[in-house]
Amino acid sequence: MIVSSESVLYAATESDIIVGVKVSRNATTESDFIVGVMDTGIWPEAESFKDEGFGPPPKKWKVNIKKCLFCIKIVGARYYLTDSARDFRGHGTHCASIVARSPVKDVSFYGLANGTARGGVPAARIAAYKVCDLDFGCSSDSILAAFDDAIADEVDIISISLNGFFRSEPDFYIDPIAIGAFHAMKKGILTSQSTRTIFNSYKVGSVSSVAPWIFTVAASTTDPRIIDSTVLANEKKLVVQGEEMRTYTGTVRDFVRAMSSLQISLLALNFAPPSTSEPPRLVDT
Repeated sequence: MIVSSESVLYAATESDIIVGVKVSRNATTESDFIVGVMDTGIWPEAESFKDEGFGPPPKKWKVNIKKCLFCIKIVGARYYLTDSARDFRGHGTHCASIVARSPVKDVSFYGLANGTARGGVPAARIAAYKVCDLDFGCSSDSILAAFDDAIADEVDIISISLNGFFRSEPDFYIDPIAIGAFHAMKKGILTSQSTRTIFNSYKVGSVSSVAPWIFTVAASTTDPRIIDSTVLANEKKLVVQGEEMRTYTGTVRDFVRAMSSLQISLLALNFAPPSTSEPPRLVDT
């Protein structure tokens, strides 16, 4: 399948640097690749999943196209326990976009960190399997049924990230993800999952999702520097550098004290920069 859209084609064929290795992209090959995403469903109208620039689905895909509303980028969606594959929580849509979001330009967080958002394989297709729901949670039956369907549908890889929704079972023979992934592995389909963690009484965590036939990926953090300006009532302009809570190295008490000091400073219109060891930092312009 040739990706004809210039923006999609460019993003899918440019070289990427992955773990220090330069990797060449091939839009033709990637657009034949189907990722089965097992999660809370998907929101097909999202710009990340637009059909523009894509040809028909791969010939191996068995979905009846005439009965499918979204079968180009999202080649299909199945649901269990509920009567819709639509994602009302957002987690499944988020995870699917991480894997295969088409490039979306001018994306920002309320005007900050502007840029182009794209998935790891932007030209790949997505098959969604809704195994979790707000009312019913995630059931073992749904997960196992989804694995059976994904195998029969002949997806190329399965992505499942249910760490926060589904309790991990330590024994392979009762863990539905380990069981389903084992059957997928026997058919040549790799399962990639997020790390599932269990904590002891001392709140020390350890990885519990260690089935050797699953590719387990741990989450990482970033250290963003969010800088923005604000104009106060006296027309003074301040440039403020915020602190990201997850990467802040001080104590919670230090953070609260620094924020309280900031509020007092603003109320008193005292714009002297605080100590560089205390966030946030202000620059009087």
